Amino acid sequence: MKELYQEYNKYGFEIISISKDTDTSAYLKAVEQDGINVWVNALINEKITKSYFVSTIPLKILINPKGVIIGIWREGGKENFNSFRSVIADNIKK
Repeated sequence: MKELYQEYNKYGFEIISISKDTDTSAYLKAVEQDGINVWVNALINEKITKSYFVSTIPLKILINPKGVIIGIWREGGKENFNSFRSVIADNIKK
């Protein structure tokens, strides 16, 4: 995700990371250590769960600038990530 952020942020791509961690201080420490404090990081809550149908982790939801969901990827894996990257590349206005 860091690579995608570095590549596409200059074109308006943003990341909002939602965590299910229960230890807030450990979570905040990990965000800092992992170098992902350059984008929005938050702990999950009921509103997020219901609004975006969060049932698995990891979950990637791609939302265009108009607020329309243009893709959802459940689980991890290289193939899943490559598909995610491809849709981003196809939808970013350079």
